[in-house]
Amino acid sequence: MSEPIQMRIAHQVAGRTRLVAIEAVSFDTLASCRDRLAGTEGVRVEARPGSRSLVVNHGQSWDSLAGALGQAGVSITALAPHSPIDQTKALLTTLNDTMGRATAGRFDLINIAFVVLVLGGLLQASRGNLGGPAATLFTQALSIALLCGRRAS
Repeated sequence: MSEPIQMRIAHQVAGRTRLVAIEAVSFDTLASCRDRLAGTEGVRVEARPGSRSLVVNHGQSWDSLAGALGQAGVSITALAPHSPIDQTKALLTTLNDTMGRATAGRFDLINIAFVVLVLGGLLQASRGNLGGPAATLFTQALSIALLCGRRAS
């Protein structure tokens, strides 16, 4: 057995845990870990190469399996939870910074949102949709303008 496989707990309920490899691993590697873990009393293991995972069915508590996991060549790594909000925020921040550099600080996502909302409001007003769509778009544009005014002072 070479270096332990870094895995994380993808799903866990009483008596069943699914471990997923952090990096790509071969089926042979998963099968080897499965076979070593299967020797543990009260443990059934299924290797799933398509998802790089091991499904461990255990009658004992999860904490008591720590030694068996280490001997089987599995190291549990705690990862930060996947957050689409953080990823989106990072993407928008990068886009905003790039746009600011490209326009020498004259334009950013806030300015674009304001302009799009005002143009959309004008378009809806020209179509006679004053009550609903135009008023909503103008109100949102006003909200951005007020927020930017507070931020500047």
